[in-house]
Amino acid sequence: MSEYCGQLGTVLDRRSPGYALVTARQQAHQRMLVAKASDDAKTKFLANMSHELRTPVNGVLGMLELVKQTKLDTRQQRYLDTARRSAETLLGIINGILDISKIEAGKIELEQAPFDLRDLVEEVTETFADVAYGKNLELTCTIPASLPTALVGDAGRLRQIMTNLVGNAIKFTEKGEVGLRVEAVEADAGSAFIAFDVTDTGIGIPSDKQRHIFDAFAQADSSTTRRYGGTGLGLSIAKQLCEMMGGSIDLTSEPGRGSTFRFTARFGRQSEGTQPVDTGLLLFQGMSVLVVEDNAVRRRNMKDQLSSWGIRVGEAENGAAALAELRTATARNERFELAIVDVDLPDVNGIDLVRSIKADPANAELRLVMLTSRDHEITEIGDMRAYVAGSLTKPVRQSALRQCLAMIDGDIEPAAPASELPPPPPPEGVAGACVLLVEDNPVNLEVAVGILESFGCKVETATNGVEALDRYTKGEYGLIFMDCQMPEMDGFEATAEIRKQEAKSDRRTPIVALTASAIEGDREQCLASGMDDYVPKPFTTDQMRSALVTWLSSATRNTTKRDHLTLVASARAPASSSSSSSTIRSTARSATRAASARSRITRTRSAPRKAGWTSRAACSTAKA
Repeated sequence: MSEYCGQLGTVLDRRSPGYALVTARQQAHQRMLVAKASDDAKTKFLANMSHELRTPVNGVLGMLELVKQTKLDTRQQRYLDTARRSAETLLGIINGILDISKIEAGKIELEQAPFDLRDLVEEVTETFADVAYGKNLELTCTIPASLPTALVGDAGRLRQIMTNLVGNAIKFTEKGEVGLRVEAVEADAGSAFIAFDVTDTGIGIPSDKQRHIFDAFAQADSSTTRRYGGTGLGLSIAKQLCEMMGGSIDLTSEPGRGSTFRFTARFGRQSEGTQPVDTGLLLFQGMSVLVVEDNAVRRRNMKDQLSSWGIRVGEAENGAAALAELRTATARNERFELAIVDVDLPDVNGIDLVRSIKADPANAELRLVMLTSRDHEITEIGDMRAYVAGSLTKPVRQSALRQCLAMIDGDIEPAAPASELPPPPPPEGVAGACVLLVEDNPVNLEVAVGILESFGCKVETATNGVEALDRYTKGEYGLIFMDCQMPEMDGFEATAEIRKQEAKSDRRTPIVALTASAIEGDREQCLASGMDDYVPKPFTTDQMRSALVTWLSSATRNTTKRDHLTLVASARAPASSSSSSSTIRSTARSATRAASARSRITRTRSAPRKAGWTSRAACSTAKA
């Protein structure tokens, strides 16, 4: 604006007042047109970038979800969960590129949905466990047992902030420890003001660089871009999200000693009536447990959690102290029922400690749980396996600790892996329904077919709008899933043509958009073309289920077009996969189907079109 005013003043000095004013207005208008064209180009670029990046990520996440429905052992399940969370992190980077422009334009709105804070924080920490232990770093997560965790807010954005800070801490730390601590600054019946501290013993940040660390695209040192990578967007986005949540973010750092990022946010609290009453904890009251762990933070965290359940807790920071504690307990006739022993102790290997403990007849009834950094370490205990009742993986989640105690106490049987759970019945009205899937990407096509078939749908496919129109003309479908960007004819054109044909009849087939675009205005464009709903990629099994249930139910079948596209697009998965909020939340499992009732899907190739999926099932009832 100052530049325009200066130019306007110069013009007024050199020209007649009237002419000068007209010229200045023309120049301002021209600059406005150039700025608008630049904004339009930026929006188009972001839309194309979003589509191109989200499409392969959808394939990765979708395939992982299909693999999750197969039979997996515990270690495979954990590897799969880690791969899924890593893919979600990649998706988070993609979203970050879009977020910074949305924040600048004021187009980001925070959700208000119930979530469990403990589950969310523990899952974020667990996501980085393998990376941290691969660098020989200690990774801790401190959540006081008294912390209010049944909150209401935007769990996805909170996860985004924590993921960025913990990821940075591990990236810039070569030795020592990274910790995430949560505490309530203030809390009342309606809200809670929560503080999060992410602390590391890494390279630190010089004081003269700290004031710029939250600027977009900024790095503390240009050399870190080459050595450590990163876009420089994460902290800028985190700062603005914290402020949107009614909090702030601050940094305390010293070069060579590490950094602490502290951020705050305000959340609503769930009402007491919506929280389940936990009576199972009564079973633990009176138990006695010895925690043998050299890391003071982790030892204190476990003691805090166990004590809150009414358990008497003893502590030992090494093998010698553990043996002494056991002897003292025996002398007092206050024997421990259980000992949780870290595999890595400073003075003795945890397995050798187990051998020493069991060599004393006084500890014959003592049950032992090993605390390991990785699942495979429990397989290395050799002849001591007979004495070990179970294992826990660091960082220890509250739910895992509780389940371990319950199994050892004989209250519950070991939980079956998620992949071995019986499949739930298909939603009412969905099994046997004929669905047309229009998608040009072979991987995404395979993913969507697998999900739809898991619900018992009969699936026919097309790889572009032309094929979709041909199949629509020859068949009857209960629902059409339509990709938007395709060769030959895109989804918008195909949908508009289908609606033109339907205008001559009483029939209307629901059409749900499947698109990797995530830019403001996508829903409106889908609505304008005649689509009924919108599922953004990468889509989840729950979102597909929601679309099927909504549009194949008797209440909405053959209905008129709705005036909004928010149902499926806003359908978020529950706040946990292992009880935490995450992008993929699949509860569906592949249903067992007889071969005669199943749609046989085979790959076909027809030049010059892309490879696709073609169904031989009977969805081809001719239209009258």
